[in-house]
Amino acid sequence: SLVKKQLAHRLEEQKKHMKSHGMGEEEINKKVDESKKDFAASVERDVKAYLIMDKIAELENIEVKEGESMPTKVMEFLMKEAEWGK
Repeated sequence: SLVKKQLAHRLEEQKKHMKSHGMGEEEINKKVDESKKDFAASVERDVKAYLIMDKIAELENIEVKEGESMPTKVMEFLMKEAEWGK
């Protein structure tokens, strides 16, 4: 699933970061296991938010060009809509 892939990616990034700071393999694995549950909840929220923004972009025909951030474009759209509604 998308959540599992993102979780694996984040855990791998965490491992690389710790390794670059000189942590040993055993300590890295222990830290990763400890943080897996917290990361899972965070990743699930992030994936849900991304999918919601993706759907908003689709429904509102928000064009995202190369090099632009879809979440940023959607947030800009939502902020304009909120201002317009006042």
